Amino acid sequence: MRTSTGSPTKAERERWALFPRVGCITCLLRFGEKNPQYEIHHIIQGNRRLGHWWSLPLCPSHHRIPGEGPWTSIANGTKAYQKAHGTELDQWLKLQHMLNLSDELPSSKLVPRRVPG
Repeated sequence: MRTSTGSPTKAERERWALFPRVGCITCLLRFGEKNPQYEIHHIIQGNRRLGHWWSLPLCPSHHRIPGEGPWTSIANGTKAYQKAHGTELDQWLKLQHMLNLSDELPSSKLVPRRVPG
């Protein structure tokens, strides 16, 4: 799995080019309305940003401006955001379906133990 520190691949850039179709995913899911303003938010798991593929289009109000209730943002903290809007991965899955893209989740970095043979 790639992290989001390198340059995005062609497929990742093409995915981002589809974001204007949806706008802010949180506004769309919460209010049923398209908000064309968005910033690219990279999902964090285990204190690490996942690759560019695992990103969401979020408006500034849901991305970096602290708010309350329906305007609770990532800036309020992941737990507060999840309580208000559900998990980022759930939103990612819904976004992937809207964009008709693969919804395969990141594979684990854990390697299975060897079984003595």
